[in-house]
Amino acid sequence: MNYPVWEIPYLGGASLIALIATAHVVLAHLAVGGSLFLVLMERKAIRERDPRILAYLRQHARLFFFITLVPGALTGVGIWFSIGLVSPWATSSLIHIFVWAWATEWALFLLEIVAALIYYYGWDRLSQPTSVWVGSISSRHGGASRSSTAF
Repeated sequence: MNYPVWEIPYLGGASLIALIATAHVVLAHLAVGGSLFLVLMERKAIRERDPRILAYLRQHARLFFFITLVPGALTGVGIWFSIGLVSPWATSSLIHIFVWAWATEWALFLLEIVAALIYYYGWDRLSQPTSVWVGSISSRHGGASRSSTAF
């Protein structure tokens, strides 16, 4: 089957894919480092019983999640959309060859987004064990802890 191909003058399809993928990787690294920062600073705030740090982290978490989750999801979908337009037969092959790995990655990404949203919106509502569990998922490393009842 012949697919239609989208040709981009001057820039080229490979350059467009590279630009979107680079933005996505930068956002992904920001998300990993920033979520680790949130978790470690929360531990420090709980250990030192400092409500000012927790108040700062609550504001920072909102900005952080909107900066990383929304553009990260858009650029991730943008990669697939752009490779589907630039090279549809290669995209079809990738999906057929790596279907389970791709599905697993998307399922884990969805879990990560849901955990991050529960982590933020449950800031004052989650018990400490639940907070630890959700925080460890959303921060991509084990051992997050947060409790508003620590003070």
